[in-house]
Amino acid sequence: SKVIGFRDSYLFEVAAYELSRLLRLDNVPPTVLRTIGGDHGSLQLWIEGSMSDSVRLKRRKNPPDGTRWSRQMYVMKVFDELIYNTDRNLGNILSDRNWKLWMVDHTRAFRSSRELMSPAQIFRCERNLWENLQKLDEGVAKNRLKKYLGPEEIRGLLKRREKLVSYIRGLIEKYGENQILYAFH
Repeated sequence: SKVIGFRDSYLFEVAAYELSRLLRLDNVPPTVLRTIGGDHGSLQLWIEGSMSDSVRLKRRKNPPDGTRWSRQMYVMKVFDELIYNTDRNLGNILSDRNWKLWMVDHTRAFRSSRELMSPAQIFRCERNLWENLQKLDEGVAKNRLKKYLGPEEIRGLLKRREKLVSYIRGLIEKYGENQILYAFH
C-alpha cells in the first residue's frame, strides 16, 4: 500500500543534519548537497572505524558504559520521533571507536504527518536537547530547511515538535524533572 505524502530523498539527509545543528546535536555526520558527474545527491562524512549496531550485536560487543549508551539511544528516539523517521534500524545506528552513537540514513524521514509515530518509546530526554526543542525558532527552522523540505513536511515537523514538547512536559509533570531529564557528563 502506498503511503500518502511519502518521499525517499537524499535531501532529507541534509535536512537531518541541518536540524540536528539547530538542536545543537552532534551525532548526525556533516552532510551537504553535491552534484557529481551530473548526478544530484548528498555527501556525508564517513565515520572512520565505526560499526553498525547489527555488526555490534553479531560480535556481541557491549558498550563499556551502558548508561551512557542508553542515554545516546534516548537522544536518537527523540530525534527520530521529531523527524518521523520510520526507517531506523540496526544498520543505520553507528558507533565509533569511542562508543559515540551516530545516526545515519534519514532518506525516509520527514513525512508530512502532524502526529507522533510512537511517543510511548520516549522515557527520558537529554536536558540540552529538551531546552533546544522548546526554543527552536520556527522562522529559523523554516529558513534553514526550505531547500530540503516542502511546505507540508515543514508544517508536519513543526507540529510534531509542538506535540513532542507537550509529551515530554507531561512526563516531567508526572514523574519529576530528575526522573526524565539527564545530562551527559
